[in-house]
Amino acid sequence: MLTEPAVVLIHEHLAKEINVHYSQIGRYEEKGAQPSGDILAKLANALEVTSDYLMNGTSDELANSSLTDKEL
Repeated sequence: MLTEPAVVLIHEHLAKEINVHYSQIGRYEEKGAQPSGDILAKLANALEVTSDYLMNGTSDELANSSLTDKEL
């Protein structure tokens, strides 16, 4: 587990990269705030993942939450 100062440094670095205040990163992380589409794209690019991954989690989580053919 990261210490609070380490988390702040990570938030500050990511915030600079996507041009938002570092406290906003914490808001996104705790799911209290949802980024706009352009910020979501910047986050995905900075973290080297897709926007879909950021919105839906791992592919296993996505598969578990998807409807099956039988349910359709």
